[in-house]
Amino acid sequence: MATDGLQLLNQVGISTPHGYALLRLLAGDIRETDAEVLAVSTHANVSRTVHGDVLAALGFPHGIPEQHLEPLFAPHRGRRFGTYRVADERTQRPLLVVALPAAHRATPEQPALVIYRDAVSTLFASLAALEVRGTRYRSLAMTVLGGNRGYAPQQAIRILVEESLAWLERSRSMERLDLVLYADEHRDAWSAAFDGVVRPAAPAGGDALLQALATEICARLVASRRHDSPMREQIVQPIRRALSRTDGNLALQWLTVPARLFAERVVAELTGDMPPGTPLHARIEALHGRIETWMVYHLHVLRVYGNEGAHYRDTTRLETADVTALLTSFLRVLLWWNDHGAP
Repeated sequence: MATDGLQLLNQVGISTPHGYALLRLLAGDIRETDAEVLAVSTHANVSRTVHGDVLAALGFPHGIPEQHLEPLFAPHRGRRFGTYRVADERTQRPLLVVALPAAHRATPEQPALVIYRDAVSTLFASLAALEVRGTRYRSLAMTVLGGNRGYAPQQAIRILVEESLAWLERSRSMERLDLVLYADEHRDAWSAAFDGVVRPAAPAGGDALLQALATEICARLVASRRHDSPMREQIVQPIRRALSRTDGNLALQWLTVPARLFAERVVAELTGDMPPGTPLHARIEALHGRIETWMVYHLHVLRVYGNEGAHYRDTTRLETADVTALLTSFLRVLLWWNDHGAP
């Protein structure tokens, strides 16, 4: 789950029938991601070659010829629109191209956001079709589709988040989806729009107890003998990001997602003998009789709040008292793990 060379701007976790999945917003060069498959957008024009700055950076300075584009979900015959797979020996990993018209091409019959959602949905329909055929990916990185084509960031990012999370919920294999902002001039607008979609409101950023709990968690994580790069990237940095807000609010996904990931790490160490893919709930329940009962309870707290924090459609679900309970359990698990956890 490395983001070397990329900046983590935001994230949200979601509990799915097949496990826990992450949707992240990153900034930087998509070539730096470790995702198994890449997706980029290009103009939906009639040219025999598709072009774009990202495609050029990926090794196609002169574009990709039409004959190297395999339609996966292209609903309009005779018009380049939809999702295509690149069949070219220069690709170092699977590459999908989403042909998307500019916003000014919209008409009263086909408003811009309808076109945008239709184009985005072709990508996930293509991934679903590939899964059915046996081609399954655990991670996808895609540029923020249409980021420089005139679509309003607030509405476009909402569509991207909704479609991305819906896909993560139904996919049997995908565990992580990264949206990558490539152009610096669009970074602030798209990042703010993402935050507005997924951030549950918690006007408790100035609460002294919450600040103290989160600060102590960070300090003890860093001081732990098992502090490593994944812990720093997935757990410590997001919590510090939550503490750094200056508007009096806590962005809860910066707390709930790290709490859930920390619970997964602790439980994985304690249940290494269980089959891969065993749900976290079942793993925690298997710890009864092996560790203290109160530890089982606190691990379930991290699991449940990690799930609740992913419910972006209900942004008032978590209250200040919930955040206090979450961080209290987080600290209790951390203290136990440092003293008694597996080496």
